[in-house]
Amino acid sequence: MQYWEGDKGLALSVSRFIADLQQERGREFGFMFSRRFDASPVDRDTLSHVGKKFDIYTHQCRARDTGWPAGCNAMASDMFVLARERWERGEWKHVSGIWLLEADTVPLRRSWLSSISVDWAKAREDRKLVMGAWTPGPGPIGHVNGNLMFHPSLAAKVKGLEGAHPHVGWDVYHAAKLQPWWRPTDRMANFYGATRVKEEDLYGPGKRYCFVHGVKDHSAMRLAREKIFGASAPSSENRRIIS
Repeated sequence: MQYWEGDKGLALSVSRFIADLQQERGREFGFMFSRRFDASPVDRDTLSHVGKKFDIYTHQCRARDTGWPAGCNAMASDMFVLARERWERGEWKHVSGIWLLEADTVPLRRSWLSSISVDWAKAREDRKLVMGAWTPGPGPIGHVNGNLMFHPSLAAKVKGLEGAHPHVGWDVYHAAKLQPWWRPTDRMANFYGATRVKEEDLYGPGKRYCFVHGVKDHSAMRLAREKIFGASAPSSENRRIIS
């Protein structure tokens, strides 16, 4: 979960929701909080809550870019480099994939992680290093949305991911480099900029989404909570943020 101070509250609320979805603690998945260089650390209550379901890792971005998209680009680039470093040192040899999450992402099903794991295993069988929601444009090949899954060796095999143009989102900027390595999945959805999404948008016939990115209000989170938990949300819900 990547965050800066401006979206920290929502990012932590989504993180707590992710923990609520896990019915029991396991070792298959870990959870990392990655904060921008100038953002404050995660509070103890959230670390404790998420830590009941996942092994917790924390990271402070080493790049010092700010603004959009330069700050977002820097955080993603730093994570690619961090993953490559830990992969090459052997620390993350056991890690099969890293999923870049942000404050405007919402899991849509309790089984979201296991569903994605199935698709990711197929992608790895095909020697793919990236998997996500393919989005048309702005160029002729489109791009895979930046809230994607990647293998920790990605930056060792795809050169130049250490940076991007400060005025172009990194997922668009690096699309041509990533295309040979990506596998689109219909389990992830990119609704960037959407508001007031409806149940049929996320759960309608033929839709296999287990995750959505980019909804700019609370409509997707409300629908997901109602769909998964019914009328009553878990007691851990942060009502100061999700209201």
